[in-house]
Order: sequence, then C-alpha cells, then structure tokens
Amino acid sequence: MRSFFSNAFLMYVLNGLSTVVLGAVLPAMLQHYHASYIVGGQVMLFQFIGFLAGVGAASSAIHRVGHRAALMAASAAMGLGELLMGTLPPLPVVAVLCFLNGFGLGAMQTTIAASVMDWYEGRRAVMMSRLEVAFGLGALLMPLFASWLLAVRQWPFAFTAPGALALVLGVMWLFVRLDGSADGASGPRDAVTGRSEMTRRTGMVVLALFLAMTFLYVGIESSVNGFLPAIFIPYLHASASTASLTITVFWSAMVLGRTLTGRIVRKVPYARFLLWSISLAIALLMGLTAWRNAAFFYVMVFLVGLAMSSIYALIMVFANHTFTGRTRLVTSLVTAFAGLGGAALPVAVGWLMDALPVVLVIWSIALFMLALLVVLLAIMRIASTPRKPAGRRGLRVDQRGPEQADRV
Repeated sequence: MRSFFSNAFLMYVLNGLSTVVLGAVLPAMLQHYHASYIVGGQVMLFQFIGFLAGVGAASSAIHRVGHRAALMAASAAMGLGELLMGTLPPLPVVAVLCFLNGFGLGAMQTTIAASVMDWYEGRRAVMMSRLEVAFGLGALLMPLFASWLLAVRQWPFAFTAPGALALVLGVMWLFVRLDGSADGASGPRDAVTGRSEMTRRTGMVVLALFLAMTFLYVGIESSVNGFLPAIFIPYLHASASTASLTITVFWSAMVLGRTLTGRIVRKVPYARFLLWSISLAIALLMGLTAWRNAAFFYVMVFLVGLAMSSIYALIMVFANHTFTGRTRLVTSLVTAFAGLGGAALPVAVGWLMDALPVVLVIWSIALFMLALLVVLLAIMRIASTPRKPAGRRGLRVDQRGPEQADRV
C-alpha cells in the first residue's frame, strides 16, 4: 500500500503543472479562438473563482465524506476539466472548465495541506517543504513541456497530459493509507518552537496578520513570476527569448531552496527562518537595481528565488502551529488568501508597469516585501507580550526558541 505522502507529492507536482499550464499556452490558445488578452484574463478569473470555491468546499467535504473521497473528487474535477480543455471546446465552455480545474486545485491543496498539518505534527515544515519542492518541479517543467508542444504545434496536449495524470492519481487514492502513520511518526523533525498564551481577541488579530502575510507573499511571488521577463526586456534591452529564461532561473532556485529548507528548518525555529528569508529577499530585490548587466541580473534572480523559496510553506506551518486544534479553518483561510493575493497583487504591479519606470517597479516589489516583514515583526511582538492565560478559549502561539522550550 502506498503511503499518503508519496501520492501527495505527486499531486503537488500535478498542482504545479496545472497552475501554470494556462499561462504557458495562452497566446496560442487566444490565437486559436481569435480572442484578445482581455478574454484571456476573464478565463483566468474563472479559474481563480473556482479555486476559492474549492478551498471553501474542501473543509466541509473532509468532514462529511472523509479525506479519500475529497481527494478523489478534487482529482476528478482537475482531470475532467483539463482533458476536456484539450479538445478545444467553444470558448464559453472553456471558461466553465477553467472553473472546474480551479475548483479541483483549491480542494486538493486545502485537503492535502490540512492532512499534513493534522498527521505530521512536529514535522510540518519538513514535510511541507517537500511538497513545495514538488510544486516547484511541476511549475518548472510545464513551461519547458509547453514550449516543445508549441514548437511541434501540439499545444492542446499541455492540457491533456496533466488531465490524464489527475485521473490516474485520483484512482490511486483508493490504495493509499490515509492516516499518515506510514511515514509520519519517524524521521527528521522541525526545530522546537515554544508556546505562550493569547486572549481570544489577540488571537484573532494574529490570525488576521498571518492572512495578510499570505496575501502579500503569494501576490509578490506571482508578480515576480509573471513580470520578470517584462522587467528584463526594457531594463536591459534584451530579447524576449533571453528574458523568458529568467522564469526558468527563478523556479530552479525555488526548487533548490525548498529542497534545502527541509534540512535548515530542523535547526531554525519558524519565526527566525521567516525573518531571515524575508530580510534577505528585500536586500536582493533592491540589489537588482544596482547594476544593469544581464549576467548579474540572472544571478540576483536566482538568489531572490532561493530567499523566497520557503516563505509560503513556513507561513502556513507557523500559522497552524500557532493555532493548535484549528487545522482545517487555518489551512483553508491561508489557502484562500493565497489565491486572493495571487490574483490581486499582480494587477497592482501590472498597473505600476504601465505607470512607472522599470527600476521603480522593482523598488515597489521590494516595498511590498518590506510590508511583509513589518507584518511578521508585528506577529512576533504581539505573540511575545506576556499575558495571563485565557482559559479554555485561549489560543496558543509559538514564539520561543528551542533553548526556552526545552526548559518548559
């Protein structure tokens, strides 16, 4: 019998493939339908709405029908959506199928993340970093696969391949043990992070700050991922083909960084890891403006990818570790705000691209990252303030270092 995590890893590879496939073939798709980029944006909006609907449905589905049925339903939605999109149906049908695919993506991410938070306590960051590696692999491989399909004029298979994989993985959930016991009890563990008490009202403030972090970070990542070539071309007067390599460099660094995270997080507590990562990302983003040289730009983009690689996983793990016993609620909210940030912030950056010189756009992205740092510092400050225990309704928050926790 396969372990839960093995299948979850493959599902996150599929998640990466499915998340970027529409953007990878969008120009060819719009040309086929004789549609404008406005229509393309509307189609992507349907996928985003479906994603939010899937996030909202996942928690209820887990409660009503269990993890297995929820994961199989999510796989079926993704599989059918993408397989049918590969047949190039009428454009209104494409919009519906994008909604279906987004629904499956949202439900799948929420169900798997909630399961990891429940079943791998003490190893959450280690395991989530591995899942983020899987997502990065999918996001890295799909543009390469789509590029080859575009070259041989078979780009609809960019939808067909992940659709078929989704259906296969959906069937495989029938043979997976869904309690995490096969690989959850042993293995490397996260660095110890201590606990302190918060009142209910303070807990709500801290949760809101975590959601703001999620919104900002995923919005920043989506903006960097979407606008790097557009920044590279005017900033360094480069060709489109040369500029497109920045995305490959960025995601290569993200995959490498997420691979290393599983080791680093065994020794570094969540808050400190986030503090280092965000601070380094701010410095590197500002460093992009230091020297207008293509080789330097590639190196800095790679380092930015390394610095940003594990921020999302650590935010989710840190939030769940803070609010013990509320895994489904916290995971659903974090995933939903990730979708909101990924949709909203790139719109703002796109407006900045039209209104400002490129160098100021880079500084603007750095300022968004600085806002992320300020929110993290607020969480650390609020959570570290001594308070009287709040009784049964109190919320526990983890902030102390391993030395303090060992003395409890």
